[in-house]
Amino acid sequence: MDKEFAGLFDIGNGEEDDTLSGRSSVSNFMRYYGWIYQTELVAAFEKVTLEQAYEIPTLQYLNDLAYLKAKGEYEAEQLRKAYGKKY
Repeated sequence: MDKEFAGLFDIGNGEEDDTLSGRSSVSNFMRYYGWIYQTELVAAFEKVTLEQAYEIPTLQYLNDLAYLKAKGEYEAEQLRKAYGKKY
């Protein structure tokens, strides 16, 4: 995986064991359907259909995910600052 996108994934140390990769805390929904969920987010962001989102070039798709993740973290930080709570 490209080092530029390492922050998108909680990979751990590269072992296959889910407990080492951080996946033990992931819900079953995300474990099995996370790739569809992420593609739905990208499709909405790109304003395209789900089928069209599957055709987006990999680099563009990963850049979209990186942006969406950073935006979510930024918005959560703004909420924490505004309300003094963890969201």
